[in-house]
Amino acid sequence: MKDKRIICIRNPDLQRIRLNFRRVISLFRKVEWRKINNELEDMRFNNNGRRITLDEMSPKEVKRFRELQTMEADLDLIFSASIVVCDICGRLEGDRYFNKYWGRWYCLDCVKEIRKGRAKMMAKKAAERYTCDDDGGFGKSFL
Repeated sequence: MKDKRIICIRNPDLQRIRLNFRRVISLFRKVEWRKINNELEDMRFNNNGRRITLDEMSPKEVKRFRELQTMEADLDLIFSASIVVCDICGRLEGDRYFNKYWGRWYCLDCVKEIRKGRAKMMAKKAAERYTCDDDGGFGKSFL
């Protein structure tokens, strides 16, 4: 894939279909996340309802607990890196901009804000009124 790519859909019917598809994927993620989270919560409490620590769990239970935590984190990471959701604002709506440097998809509104903020930062730097360090290439990668 190129360094930067914009995915735009102009047809309103296709935009609606895309949004509905994103909503279905988002709902599926929520359902899966809830299943994992519920199992984690069940493991955190004993039969009397008292919260238990990892030290009180058997090695098999600790292993399963860690697997579930990893699954939960992976699910969030995969979803946030997908074209379904903007990595900054979390919106499902709108066209997307792919930034290869970060490997993430962003909505065009967030890209505009990043570019405006970068321009202001560079203007302040030129006027020697900007004392912070650079943004680590984040804003620059959207130019």
